[in-house]
Amino acid sequence: LSIREWLTLQALGVTSTSELAQVDLTDAEWVAAYLDRIPHQSSAEKRLSDAVTRARMIEADVKLARTDAGPLEVPAADVEIDFDIEWDTDEQVYLWGARKRLGQDDSTAEYVPFVSWDEMNDGGVALAEEFVSWLRSEIQAAQSAGQSIAVFHYTSPEVRYLEELLGDESVRDVLEFFIDLHAFMKENFFGVEGLGLKKVANALGFSWSSDDAGGLQSQTWLQMARDVAESEHEVMRARILEYNEEDVKATAVIRDRIASQTATLTDNNEIATPSL
Repeated sequence: LSIREWLTLQALGVTSTSELAQVDLTDAEWVAAYLDRIPHQSSAEKRLSDAVTRARMIEADVKLARTDAGPLEVPAADVEIDFDIEWDTDEQVYLWGARKRLGQDDSTAEYVPFVSWDEMNDGGVALAEEFVSWLRSEIQAAQSAGQSIAVFHYTSPEVRYLEELLGDESVRDVLEFFIDLHAFMKENFFGVEGLGLKKVANALGFSWSSDDAGGLQSQTWLQMARDVAESEHEVMRARILEYNEEDVKATAVIRDRIASQTATLTDNNEIATPSL
């Protein structure tokens, strides 16, 4: 919430997380008083509802909650490929990291990175083409074997960069097999700290080897990885690949753990999610 929204809550007697969790959004008079004080705030009702939900989850020590108590079908396929990209400060994608496994058997997982440690004069087109060529061969192999195949990513940058680098038409055939796992999470879950990859994976018990792992940090690592005069450039290259491999492993772990823990994941009804 914005400062003005917090001050409005304070003026109405809500001064702590516990008090926010106890707000009754079916109290039309209270809600009207709140909204009257922030008339220019867009989506004020939704923002307030989310804030109360988060407060109730914090009070209940719940990090991830279902938004629907009904059956949940976690996306899966006979062949699963998870992939994630890394780009430099010039927004050139220097790493397309893929992880392939057979079905949900993680013991079959193989990490396949497409990486360039050198500056790319073509803006990264050749590397993207190499990755897409590999994807096509995997898709064709699965189809020839009568297997289903799915290519998982988290949010939109992967698709956006592919389309920008290679053109919509040239990648349309592979995009048919893409599944945005973030969209699945957004449709079915509410995260007390949001639904970013690391927040969701951490909530489900997965962790990264590097405490400071992150996209911006990896760009710092890349500067050292590209400088062959840097004594630790090989170490940094290995660290980047490890970080990327753990990113793609995380998306598979999210699916696996949701599939195995669906019955135990807290339902929003259990935390009395408000509705306006």
